[in-house]
Amino acid sequence: MTKNCLLTFAAIGFLSIVQAQRTKATLKIAGTNDLRYAYTLPDNYDENIAYPVLIAPGMEQDETLLNLFFGPDPGQHGWILIESVALIRGSKVMQALLDELKHNFTIEGFHFLGYSANSAGEFDIAMDLASEFTSVTGLPGHPRTKDPKKLQKLKPLKILFIVGERDSWWKEQAKDSKRLLESLGIDVRMEIVPKGGHILREYAGRPLFRALNALR
Repeated sequence: MTKNCLLTFAAIGFLSIVQAQRTKATLKIAGTNDLRYAYTLPDNYDENIAYPVLIAPGMEQDETLLNLFFGPDPGQHGWILIESVALIRGSKVMQALLDELKHNFTIEGFHFLGYSANSAGEFDIAMDLASEFTSVTGLPGHPRTKDPKKLQKLKPLKILFIVGERDSWWKEQAKDSKRLLESLGIDVRMEIVPKGGHILREYAGRPLFRALNALR
């Protein structure tokens, strides 16, 4: 997949109908470009409560777009939802974002969501920062390495592969990765969406967060 396809896929979304809940921010990072990101808080947000945080792609092309997979009513899920391109900018930028979020919010745990080609960066960062995350989900996605020494770094995490039944190549890659991770004693799960293709719009919103809540 080309870089342009990657950025297009990362920016999949629709106009937010709850703009008041979604806030854009800029994080200054020493030695590199600023990071633009957006966060959406849960309905009835209480700063004294610890919330799970989902890090997902977004904010690359159109800042008015809300991530497709958050669903039409993102505040109902009880999660703090983060959109950024940190997952394609590497571990240093991601660590800076996580530190910023920990400073601003009470965090139950960080969860990582990647799609298609950008899941390569997602799993690389998860291997570098495994102590920071609770789970990693590919929708679809999988590690691009079969090196057991590298994959062993995922041992503290829960891994979930979600892939469409008709998305043949990604389905086989996810199956292979699942077998390898299981052989290393890693908590890994897989959901195959019946008749699903590559962009799993039918998994947006409640179906996704049902799966993510099982990883908390």
